[in-house]
Amino acid sequence: MRVQIVTSPKHVCFDKLEALTKGLEAHGHEVFQATRFDGEADMVLTWGVRHPQLQSLRELGIPFLVAELGYIGDRRYTWTSLGFDGLSNAARVPDLSCPSRVDRLFPDLLKETKTPDDKALVLGQVSGDASLEGVDGAEWALEACKKLSQQGMSVTYRPHPLNRKRADMPSKTLVVDSDVPLVEHLNTHTLAVAYSSTSLIEAACEGLQVLCGSPLAMVYPWVNGDMDRKEWISRVAWRQWDVNELASGEAWEHLKECVE
Repeated sequence: MRVQIVTSPKHVCFDKLEALTKGLEAHGHEVFQATRFDGEADMVLTWGVRHPQLQSLRELGIPFLVAELGYIGDRRYTWTSLGFDGLSNAARVPDLSCPSRVDRLFPDLLKETKTPDDKALVLGQVSGDASLEGVDGAEWALEACKKLSQQGMSVTYRPHPLNRKRADMPSKTLVVDSDVPLVEHLNTHTLAVAYSSTSLIEAACEGLQVLCGSPLAMVYPWVNGDMDRKEWISRVAWRQWDVNELASGEAWEHLKECVE
């Protein structure tokens, strides 16, 4: 199989793509790199879903493997998420819920479920982030804060650390400093709310109830009642890989049934 890595100037994780290249080559695949799809590849590998040609690939039926930051643990530097033809919960991956991986790598990940009270934490997202699907994240958060307040909840809003422009929130909403570690804010709330933020994964693991605004969110299968929390997090653990698993071909061994 010929695999093309389609890159863009904004890539910051070339080391992860290099490791994945080694893993694909270990399985006998030819891997080459270009800034645009050349029409000759059987599969495309990309970081994120912002490349303008991805919609064309969908129309042509060419599978594309999306690499992104991981979901649990040291998601920025250690873990890389992989899935076909989409982002987060929209990506195609093998259907595997065996708990062996999460039990081995993250044995103390799931904390005891908190007793619900009236304390809700609304989580902001980066404006224009692909996971917002074109939704105005600030406006969505504002409406979420209003609705929760109308339901009698004590609402706190935590802007995303990369958003310097702070949204105007209702007067009864407490806006907190996003430079404070997220877990400190999670510790004082029992409900976390966001459109599709991956921070909801950490909230769910910390024992909070969570609400999301999109099926794209990784927490959606649990929020929607499709599975319990342990099965859900077990599936999440099979969606991310460290650099050694990428380079050895172990990650591809798991994923290849989706396209071979």
